[in-house]
Amino acid sequence: MGDDSITAKITEWYDHYSDSIFHYILMMVHDYQQAEDLTHDTYLKAYKNYSSFEERVR
Repeated sequence: MGDDSITAKITEWYDHYSDSIFHYILMMVHDYQQAEDLTHDTYLKAYKNYSSFEERVR
């Protein structure tokens, strides 16, 4: 899968799940800025490790 299609998939995930993930993290850390940073980190890891996720789905 090319970088453009991975980016599109991660963007789709972000659009669909980012608010829920952010609020979950915020509930855990009680710090707005840290929750934003951790949400961002979550999506960076999803992007970097997309191929291993894709392999497990098959």
